[in-house]
Amino acid sequence: SVIASALEYLDISNNPTGSFLSGMFWLGQMTKLTHLDIHNTNFDHAGIPPYFGNLVNLKHLDISSTYIWYYKGWDAFSTMINLEWLDLSVNYYEGEVPTQILNLPKLKNLYIFDSYFSGSLDFMDQMSDTVIEIWADLNWFEPGPIPSSLFSLTNLKGLSLTSCQLTGTIPTEFGNLDKLESVWLFNNTLTDSIPNEIGDMENLK
Repeated sequence: SVIASALEYLDISNNPTGSFLSGMFWLGQMTKLTHLDIHNTNFDHAGIPPYFGNLVNLKHLDISSTYIWYYKGWDAFSTMINLEWLDLSVNYYEGEVPTQILNLPKLKNLYIFDSYFSGSLDFMDQMSDTVIEIWADLNWFEPGPIPSSLFSLTNLKGLSLTSCQLTGTIPTEFGNLDKLESVWLFNNTLTDSIPNEIGDMENLK
């Protein structure tokens, strides 16, 4: 249809339709889309729908709170080389943060909180330094210290790692993230004092 071939912006969020994403294959025909928001729609699907791979022009994708469950279909992201903003939060993936997400070359904002992701927080060492914000709260990551890989993301402005089973001290290397404006680390088991380097960060609010 004309609409499918020309539409660039689609927001059907906050509509509790109870539909199934498997029956919404028409989304995959909207190949000009740059913005797709279907969050909080109560859609239901086992994994990421394969037709998402047709949406090669997407820059913004929000599929949070859509009752996507099961760890499969991530290859659909391999073609989304223009994606900059991605929200996968409040779904039921039960696996490690997939490399297809981490390797997105233009990704700036990644939101994966409360999504039953597991494995190590060292997934950050696979991410491009284009990333400016990560929220990874309330997942099933392995207990351990704040990963050193975090400090290679020198363009970070926002970071949230609450309830991530973090242990040990807050590294002085936080001072290297001089663009950081907001950071949330509460509800972990971090010890010792807050390093002076954080107090010296001029952009922190």
